[in-house]
Amino acid sequence: MTLRFKTLFVALATTFATISCGEKTDGQNGAAKDVQVNITLDKYYNSHAESTTRTWVKTDKVAMKNLSSASQKSMTASPANEGSASTEFSFNFEGANNGDQLFAYTPASATVRINGGKINLTLNENQTGKIEKPFYIGKGSYSESGINMKMGCPYTTLFANLKQGDYTIKKAILKTNGGEKIAGTVSLDYDTMETTGNTNTVTIEFGSGLDCRKQAQTFAFQITPVTLARGYTITFITDGGSFTYKHEGSVTCTAGGKVETEPIEGKSKTSLLF
Repeated sequence: MTLRFKTLFVALATTFATISCGEKTDGQNGAAKDVQVNITLDKYYNSHAESTTRTWVKTDKVAMKNLSSASQKSMTASPANEGSASTEFSFNFEGANNGDQLFAYTPASATVRINGGKINLTLNENQTGKIEKPFYIGKGSYSESGINMKMGCPYTTLFANLKQGDYTIKKAILKTNGGEKIAGTVSLDYDTMETTGNTNTVTIEFGSGLDCRKQAQTFAFQITPVTLARGYTITFITDGGSFTYKHEGSVTCTAGGKVETEPIEGKSKTSLLF
């Protein structure tokens, strides 16, 4: 090999080595990097309308989407520790750049889709009346040096309070008086975190029934945090007929907040309550 070709060979080898090294360290070229994300859970309202601190457990999984990435694929991670509301998660980010918009949610199995700059969630219009493990979301900005994020429930919990009486509730139907959309496919705006649903009713079926004969009962509807300009109506189907509770004033619903009815005097036969 002549000196000329040896020099050319060394130059090319050096160039390829430099390019290869750059691809492994430059996020813009698609490199993967493990980054620590500290996630803190906000409080939520449990089935008894009590403000409750949720803590992480080992089986929890958080999904993370980089909204600034073309693929917007989900990454998942489990908590480093359990038993507290705040802990570290290690996410493997690929091709991320400082300042990228991040969106996280738990449980990771929830259906979340990105469409035209909007985040589409699902808030089932057929619910159980119980708050067992609420859906949480959070947002933040990517940073190689670490990320802090707070997650909270994006919905309002509306509690129906029933007095003890001679009746069993078989079904309850919540409907907005002004037609506001409170459930179904929910569109979430990333910048404002405002939500819009596509149905104005939520239904709860109690199976064998919610027995109010032995004690007063409380159950929960989860709805989008909108202002109900003309209030709402709840229709209760009982083992002996039905009755209706109607709230006609404006009701402001906030993300992570609660709304409660006054104690409702239930009836076993059909009636209308205000």
